[in-house]
Amino acid sequence: MGEAPRFNRCLVGGTFDRLHAGHRLLLDAAARAAAHVEVHITSDKMADQKSVNMQSFETRRDEVLNWAERHAPRRVSVHELTDIHGPAPHHPEADCIVATPETKGECERINVKRMEHALPPLHIVEVAHLREVDGAIISSTRIRNGLVDPDGHPWMTTTWRQAVLRMHPRAEPELKSPMGTLYKGPESTPEIAMSAALEDLDTSEIILIAVGDVTVATLLAMDVVPDMAFVDGQTKR
Repeated sequence: MGEAPRFNRCLVGGTFDRLHAGHRLLLDAAARAAAHVEVHITSDKMADQKSVNMQSFETRRDEVLNWAERHAPRRVSVHELTDIHGPAPHHPEADCIVATPETKGECERINVKRMEHALPPLHIVEVAHLREVDGAIISSTRIRNGLVDPDGHPWMTTTWRQAVLRMHPRAEPELKSPMGTLYKGPESTPEIAMSAALEDLDTSEIILIAVGDVTVATLLAMDVVPDMAFVDGQTKR
């Protein structure tokens, strides 16, 4: 059996976008330290100020709740964080907080505020960064950028990432020829051809992949969000 928790209520705050091994390490530390864990997840407004392509608050919350159900059932509650410190400076029941090396300073500032409110300081549990297979610090940013998976494993080996790949000259003309059904329409109004294509597709039953800036922009203008989109800022090549 493991050691009994030393604290009553531990606070954990963060964005928790693309829940990854580093996040799980923080949550594990909180669950080991305290009988109860409060996870405060940044609101959509705060998350969007940090970076683009963030998952919604609901998605991030559900990922944490799924983790809690498996690893700390009935001991974790999840809350929306709308400012940098949340309830920590005046939380009467909290006695512990989890920090990374970057956030430890904020935790110390929280303790200053707590003492100003005649509350005891929170014990700070500092958790070291988790490294990816290649040595970099695992982060939501690198996962969003498609460099690694949530466990810190690169999607491509170093050999493939450093390789220079060239298309065989005979393949290029073949790839330029339309494949499948060709939907025609005026270049100035791509919505016409796109509407015809969408009429033939059951978008609820397929994964919709859009390739090209014009294709993606046309779909979005029609309020159709593809499951995957490829753009490069170039058109009419």
